[in-house]
Amino acid sequence: MKYIEKNELLRQNVLGVVGELIEVRSEYSLAIEIALGSAIQDIITETTETAKDLISVLKKNNFGRATFLPLDNITYKPFDKFFTNDDGVIGLASDIIEYDKKIEKAIKFILGRVIVTKDLDTAISLTRKFKNQFKIVTLKGEVINPGGSITGGSISQKSQNILKRKEDIKLEDMKCNKLEKELKEVERSKEDLTKEIEKTREKFDFLSNSINNKANILNDCARNKSSLEMEIEKILTIIRQSELEEKQILDVIGSYDEEINKYKERISELYQKKASLDKLIRDYKDNKDSNADILNKLELEITNLKIELARYEQKLMNDISKLNEKKLEYSNINELISETEKSLDKYENLKIMYEKDINKSIEKSEILKEKLKKINEDIKEIERKIEAKLENINTNKEILMNLESGYSKEIENKRFLELNIQKTEMEIENIKNKLWEDYEITFNNAKLNLIQENISALRQQLSKINASIKDLGIVNLNAIEEYKNLKERYDFLKMQYDDLLEAKNSLNSIIEDTNRIIKTKFKDNFNLIEAQFKETFKKLFGGGRAELILTNPDDLLNTGIEINVQPPGKKLQNISLLSGGEKALVAISLLFAMILIRPTPFCILDEIDAALDDANVDRFASYLKELSRESQFIVVTHRKGTMSVADTLYGVTMQEKGVSKLLSLKLESA
Repeated sequence: MKYIEKNELLRQNVLGVVGELIEVRSEYSLAIEIALGSAIQDIITETTETAKDLISVLKKNNFGRATFLPLDNITYKPFDKFFTNDDGVIGLASDIIEYDKKIEKAIKFILGRVIVTKDLDTAISLTRKFKNQFKIVTLKGEVINPGGSITGGSISQKSQNILKRKEDIKLEDMKCNKLEKELKEVERSKEDLTKEIEKTREKFDFLSNSINNKANILNDCARNKSSLEMEIEKILTIIRQSELEEKQILDVIGSYDEEINKYKERISELYQKKASLDKLIRDYKDNKDSNADILNKLELEITNLKIELARYEQKLMNDISKLNEKKLEYSNINELISETEKSLDKYENLKIMYEKDINKSIEKSEILKEKLKKINEDIKEIERKIEAKLENINTNKEILMNLESGYSKEIENKRFLELNIQKTEMEIENIKNKLWEDYEITFNNAKLNLIQENISALRQQLSKINASIKDLGIVNLNAIEEYKNLKERYDFLKMQYDDLLEAKNSLNSIIEDTNRIIKTKFKDNFNLIEAQFKETFKKLFGGGRAELILTNPDDLLNTGIEINVQPPGKKLQNISLLSGGEKALVAISLLFAMILIRPTPFCILDEIDAALDDANVDRFASYLKELSRESQFIVVTHRKGTMSVADTLYGVTMQEKGVSKLLSLKLESA
């Protein structure tokens, strides 16, 4: 069925399994399941083609066997007997169940001739009446088959019938749905309570913020009150100091007034004295000559009086100026006192206003505290309700989990029983197939030809027959076809073998030609290099002789090459016996011989002269100079002799750490 659910085309043409397409009342479930038997797993299809396709799928995937009921192919014989529903007869099995009208043919085909009775006695009476023509099933599960055989006995509780479990599962589903609805109601109630709590918390937070704001305002008022009291105290201190200064200034002004009055009296006296003196002077002027001395004295006295008068006038002016300053200072102090008194009145008014605000804030704070206490009590009550609801929800969840666990176990039991039924059906089907494959006899014919003899004797006879069949050997009916297939494969492989053999011969011929060419070219070039090596050796060593010897002249492809040299004043010996410098010079001789045979336009030598002494370096440098007429050489060297024959020198220096500098020198121009 899982395969069918995945295939859209099959899902449209497969209606389902019989056991899932019918509805049975619980009191009839056992009887209907016994009446259906293995047919409870039959699959109802729209067409025969769909059934054929599903059988192909079962074969291809080795899914086992199944029975299909194609509605366009099955037919049924209507029940044409009459019986009453009295005396324990319930009715036809197809009439006491509910199903879709569309599958009526399939239901009538399976249950249309099955009668359901209340008990076994009624069933026996009814089968005698109809002369064992129909299958009769009781509510307790006894069966009277057509022909008269009776099946009955106890039914294990573990193998509870599928239809009964289906009904129980349906009831459990209804309970689960009911619990789910209740759970949803509880969830909704929980959400409502949660929203109410959120609103209450918001209101609580708002009131808390209001209380905090009022408390802050109250604290500000208290701080303002303290600062105002301090300001008032300062102003009162200033007023007291101003009153004291005012008193002092008034005293100074009084003393100044007394002195001024004294000065005015003195000045008046002086003026009077001056007038009298002036009069005397005029009198004395008339008698100038006689009273000259007196006149001089009087003039001196007048002068002194004028000086004294001027001094008193100046002192009077100074005192008047100081008096005016004190009066101005007194006026400023009066103005300051007036302004201070106004500020004091203002601060007193603010103090009274703040005290009123503080009292109001305290009253509001008390009211808010009462409201907050009530809100906390409401929140606790709501939380208690929520906890009770949650406990109820958890209890319902546990009940639901237990029901789901039971439901899962029932499903597992159903699957286990279905697997057992399918396994038993497959075993029966295998036995039927074995009967046909081994003995070419159907199950019904086997029942008709059943021999009531000793089973052991029959088994021995069967063993002897099987042994005789084995002695005949295996007859391979597919030998001709197998030979044909093997012959085709042999021909194909033979053709491939011939192609490979031909290719091998062709490759061997090519290899031989290649080897012949290699030998010829190697021999020719070897002779040329040997001759040139002898000349080069003499020039570089200043005499002596050298030779190249093939270790295996008959096999030029695998031969080795030995170098024997005789430097001036020494005996002929192998290169391996020479010193390091001599070996290097021999190698240079061979290299230059190859260059002379096959000149190259460009050549790089990396410290090739490192192992040479100064005399050999000079010979190497002069010979290299000769070769430079045909080829261009780049030589990496530290030897002065080699540098001396170069056309251009390049050097790298590091005057500063981490900074390389390239220098070049053309010796030709130098």
